[in-house]
Amino acid sequence: MADPSTPSDGNLYVENMMLYRFTSLEIYSIDDLKKYHLVIDNNRIFQQVDKLESIVKYTKKTNKSDIVYKNNITVVLTGNSNIYNHGILGDNVESDGFEVYIDDLLYSEYRLGNKDVFETLRPTLVDYISEKAGLEIILTISNSLTGSRIGVFNQSGALLGESEPIGKGFRWLHILGVSTIKNGEKRVLAVETPHIGGILKSYKWVNNKLVISGYFKGVSTHKISSDNLNMALISNEYLLVPRQDFNSLLLLKIGERDVDLIREITLPSKLITNLFVDDKKNIWFKVQNDLIFKLSAK
Repeated sequence: MADPSTPSDGNLYVENMMLYRFTSLEIYSIDDLKKYHLVIDNNRIFQQVDKLESIVKYTKKTNKSDIVYKNNITVVLTGNSNIYNHGILGDNVESDGFEVYIDDLLYSEYRLGNKDVFETLRPTLVDYISEKAGLEIILTISNSLTGSRIGVFNQSGALLGESEPIGKGFRWLHILGVSTIKNGEKRVLAVETPHIGGILKSYKWVNNKLVISGYFKGVSTHKISSDNLNMALISNEYLLVPRQDFNSLLLLKIGERDVDLIREITLPSKLITNLFVDDKKNIWFKVQNDLIFKLSAK
């Protein structure tokens, strides 16, 4: 995987968000991280683990994208297209296809057309549509005329449905993952234009389309030209996400038709890393003045 802080299935998920002590941020140093077998590099906090052989074999098929896997399924972004000259992820090269492997054997593949690209570095591999067999692959699709939209594919490589595009070229959607809200329905969570607009949008599945069911303004999950896509965490109906100035973290609750602010955690300076969940379920992050914080469960 290009980014070792990316969850294996690309879904930014942590269990039991409401068990964390949000009023008690524990402060650590870089040396302290070693005790927890954590590494910080290139503004990434991650667990030091050996690469799996089943993942390494795919790395030549993709440029710098993450290879995601769940159960016996692996998804690899493919292609090196330069037809969409946006560059918000650090270069002007984007993938224009993907391959699906089951038990390390090629199962299906998909290739975009019509001057579209996958403007992301990580697929999300998750069970989003309960009535469909298998897992779904969720990706940002972009072009220079209408900007970004979200595409949902099945593991056979078929496009199941899309969201409406933003409607203007060079406008981006950052997919965070899938939330399961209180009534059991699932929502795709994405931030529209995190650099200029900062609108968290919650999408539900209706008649083979992604339809907006709620939104919250004033957040950001990405810094322009960065390849760090992991600055948020989802826990069922809750989302932990930076405010647009990165000086605080917001705990949001995703409802059937709305998104509500539950808590704001003020930081001493701007967030500069991912939010990383270690194997003990602690949440780690670093801010601009070199302080490292840990959020622990009660």
